Amino acid sequence: MASFFKIPKHTTFDYKPLYYDEKKEEREHRNELIKQELGIESVEYKSAIKGSFSKRSWTRKYAQRSTNIRILIIVLGLSVLSYYLFYS
Repeated sequence: MASFFKIPKHTTFDYKPLYYDEKKEEREHRNELIKQELGIESVEYKSAIKGSFSKRSWTRKYAQRSTNIRILIIVLGLSVLSYYLFYS
């Protein structure tokens, strides 16, 4: 019966700090200033992590299903208890 009251675990992250290069930062800043002076626009695209949406939706479905089962068990328990109290 422990599986009915199982709550999904929280999301964990595996963050590893990166090396900070001051000279590289200055160089990139200078490049950006030069691009602004020349009127060149730089466009950066960020792609979504592959599979993150499907994993998130699966977790949401699992959590919703376990919540519905828990509510059903509570309602059934209360109805059996009320039947026993009224008809005994």
